[in-house]
Amino acid sequence: METKHICERRENCEHLKGMYLKIVHVARRLHLSDSATQFYAEYVINNQIPQIASHGTIRYLLLIAFVIHQYYLLGDALVLTMGSAVTGFINGCEEEVKQRLYENRLHTAQLVQSATHRSITHIDVLRAIETIIADTKKGPQEKITAIDDLFKKKRLSQTLLAEDGELLRALIETNQKVSDREDYYTALEAGSSKLSGKVSDIIKALVPSPSSSGKDILTALDYYREKNGSITQSTAVPTGFLDMEEQQRVLTSAGRLRPGLYKVFLFRAIKDMKFLQVSGKKKKQTFLSGLDF
Repeated sequence: METKHICERRENCEHLKGMYLKIVHVARRLHLSDSATQFYAEYVINNQIPQIASHGTIRYLLLIAFVIHQYYLLGDALVLTMGSAVTGFINGCEEEVKQRLYENRLHTAQLVQSATHRSITHIDVLRAIETIIADTKKGPQEKITAIDDLFKKKRLSQTLLAEDGELLRALIETNQKVSDREDYYTALEAGSSKLSGKVSDIIKALVPSPSSSGKDILTALDYYREKNGSITQSTAVPTGFLDMEEQQRVLTSAGRLRPGLYKVFLFRAIKDMKFLQVSGKKKKQTFLSGLDF
C-alpha cells in the first residue's frame, strides 16, 4: 500500500495497456474464452522463454493470452488497491476521531462540571432577584442594595460573568463538533492529500463502462480527469453524486468549496462503482471496462 509501489504497478498497467491495444483487433477474432486465456497465460508464466519461443506460430497465441490476462489481472489488482486505500483511510479517520474524543473525555467532563456548577449558581441568583423584585415591602433603593449584596455574596462580577459565558461557548462548541461530526469531516479533509497521492493516478487510468454506474458519478469522474485532479472552483464542480448532507459539507459557511473533502467523497463514490468488461457476447465481472472485444 506504499505510494511508491502503487505508482510502479500503475506504470506496469499502462505499459500492458499499450501492448493490449495493439493486439485487441486480433483478440477480437480469436474469440478466446476466459478459461482458455487464463490457461495459455499460466502456461507462459510456468515455462521458460526458450520453451515458448520453440512453439512456432502458436507462441503468438500464448503471448496474446498472456498480455490480456496480465492486463486484466493487474488492472483488477489496482482497483482493489484503490478500494483498500479509500476504505482504510476513511476507517482510519473514524478511529482518529474516536481516539481524540476518548483522550479529551476528561477535559469535556470538567467543562460540563464547571458549566453545571456555574449554571446552578446563576439560577439561584435569578430566583433570589425575582423574590427581591416581587417583595412589595422594599422600596426601589432597598431592592437595588439587596441585589448588590446578593452579587457580592455569590461572588458574581462582570469579569466572572464574562468567564462563564466563555465557558458555556466552549462547551457548546465542543458538543456541536461531536453532534454534527464536524471533527470527522475535518479529519477527512486534512488527510485528503495523502489519499490523493495513492489513488489519483489509478482513478485517472480507469475506463468505466457507461452502464456501470449513474450519470452523476460519471460526470464527476470526467470532471476530475479534465482538471487532472486539481479541483478548486465551487461553481462548476459536479455535486449530483453527493447526498444532501455531503453537498452541504463540501461548502464552507461562506459558500467556498472544501476541495479536500470533495475529493474524498468522490474517491469513495468511485470505489463503490461497478465496472463491467464485455468479452465477446458474455459479460465478465471485472473492474476494467470500455475495451469491448
